[in-house]
Amino acid sequence: MTFNGKILPNDERKVLETNHPNITQTMRSLTKSRLESIKKIYFQSWNEVITRYETQFLIDGGDICKVSPPPFILIFVLSLPINIKERQTIRHTWGSVAMQSNDNFNISAKMVFMLGRMRDETKLMTSLEEESAQFKDIVQIDFIESRYNLTRKMMHGLRWIKTYCGNVKYILKADDDTFINVARFSWYMLTRSDINQQTIHGFMINAPPVSRQGKYAVKYEELPSSHYPRYVSGTTYILPNNVISDMIHLAEKLPYCPVDDAFITVMVYHIHYYSPKFHSILNQMKSVRKI
Repeated sequence: MTFNGKILPNDERKVLETNHPNITQTMRSLTKSRLESIKKIYFQSWNEVITRYETQFLIDGGDICKVSPPPFILIFVLSLPINIKERQTIRHTWGSVAMQSNDNFNISAKMVFMLGRMRDETKLMTSLEEESAQFKDIVQIDFIESRYNLTRKMMHGLRWIKTYCGNVKYILKADDDTFINVARFSWYMLTRSDINQQTIHGFMINAPPVSRQGKYAVKYEELPSSHYPRYVSGTTYILPNNVISDMIHLAEKLPYCPVDDAFITVMVYHIHYYSPKFHSILNQMKSVRKI
């Protein structure tokens, strides 16, 4: 069996071909060197650009991070243009920390809602421009919102951060249907002496199967594996700003995967940044929940 021109050893071929529920046990039985080999095969990084992310902004939000002192945390929320109520709820609850100083933790925070566009949004565009003028926390990118474009949306967002928010220290990524204790997250980042400044912090999910059907379907060509590796849940995670450039550079040399949190995992494996410690800390803090 070959994948991208590579001849796979027997044990790796079996892992790629099997759909057996005991796949994780099979993975555990492989030697560490075999696991590393599989990772390289699953997530082959090409030397040339194979996936382009051409970012054009309809609303650029270029002044959001132009504050002094620079923000400690950028609250980076993925939202849909039509989710006006969700954005208002966040502004009036946990996102309000971005509108005021926090003397207890000596942090500054800014918030941005990252939007694409709907297929028919002539009337909605006027509303978004008014919302942006009032709250100054909207960025809209010129691409069509869809579940397949979630990874594209995330990568456009990272490019925006690199361009307009390079002075922020950490990015707290969230969805607009979550509730987050921002002060707790800040406390975690400020008080732990063992934090690696080049680490992605998040809730780790253990090797779920790759779905080939349904709304989370991924084509075999996009991810030729029966199971994902451990990956960071896309609901909420923290990125240090100093990994953004590496992620943007690497993403363009990887095949497109529509499941955004799984795609982040692809880059985590390549760049070798993630923090398993945050999994247990997050459970203790209980700082994130679905609205």
